Amino acid sequence: MSRRILITGASSGLGRALSLALAAPQTDLILTGRRRNALAEVAAAVRSKGASVQTHLLELSSTDAVSTFGRIIAAQSAELDVLIHSAAVLKLGAIEESPISDLDWHLCANLRSPVVVTQLLLPQLRRTHGQIVFVNSAAGLVARKGAAFYAATKHALKAIADSLREEVAVDSVTVLSVFPSRMNTPMQDRVLAFEGASGQRDRFLHPDTVAQVIVEAMAQCKRGDISNVAVRIAEEPRFW
Repeated sequence: MSRRILITGASSGLGRALSLALAAPQTDLILTGRRRNALAEVAAAVRSKGASVQTHLLELSSTDAVSTFGRIIAAQSAELDVLIHSAAVLKLGAIEESPISDLDWHLCANLRSPVVVTQLLLPQLRRTHGQIVFVNSAAGLVARKGAAFYAATKHALKAIADSLREEVAVDSVTVLSVFPSRMNTPMQDRVLAFEGASGQRDRFLHPDTVAQVIVEAMAQCKRGDISNVAVRIAEEPRFW
């Protein structure tokens, strides 16, 4: 049976790892990202595994671009089976020193955009009894200093997912939230620089490992076994 899967933030990090983990014959992937060349490289890797793919350059902080993209996908004749929200933005700083424009940027990219895309594609997902995956963050459970705006959007995203799960259960649509701890991705370079500990992200979770956990969790979620998954390295002293 073929599956049609949309993954945001697919050009790098966990989104890229999820794209490769889910690529297989009879799978149609819709991938979004902000970097043309990186997205093209992921698409080529996906095709080499037998999947078909379409790519879309998408800036999640642009409300117009996100709405247009969602309408384009909603208007396509093929139904959607899985929607994975993997993209996110992060800018660190103390609350007292951070401009409100930074809060608006986080809210738009990390919260408003996934909500808009979900609203536009829910009719398709209801018809397929599909699945929605919110790649959240450990910051969506515990907020730490310097990451208030990012954590606020991730806490809000958890609330969206929890409410949505109850709303769509009647249509056999499942909603999975995943809360990974820090990963070995380019985003962590900014976190480490903020902490004065640059060059140490190889000790964090590998995106491929987290992607495999998510793929298995998606299957368990469809069986009704789980709805939330937290992923952390065993020796981690704190969950963030």
